[in-house]
Amino acid sequence: MNAVGPRDVDVVGAGSDIWWIIRTVYAPDHRDPADLTFVRKILVLSMHISLFTLAMTSVLWARRLHIEITRMVVSSARLVHEPQVVCAKEILGHWQRISAH
Repeated sequence: MNAVGPRDVDVVGAGSDIWWIIRTVYAPDHRDPADLTFVRKILVLSMHISLFTLAMTSVLWARRLHIEITRMVVSSARLVHEPQVVCAKEILGHWQRISAH
């Protein structure tokens, strides 16, 4: 496993900022479970974050960040059969399988 270096810490800090933005700005209106604009935005954002993190730091940080964001997507969206939610579940399963090795 890679040691955490300054670049890792910087990106993790940036990840925390992004996480705060997601939770406060992009959070869905829980009174309206059909709000899937949120799901679409987060899926795209999570892909970009994962690629950025993977490019800047270790694979481990990219996996952790992606898993956390994907979990939030799945738990926030209530329409289980919506394609974006199914996709999020598949992404989460994919990253969990990789992380298990």
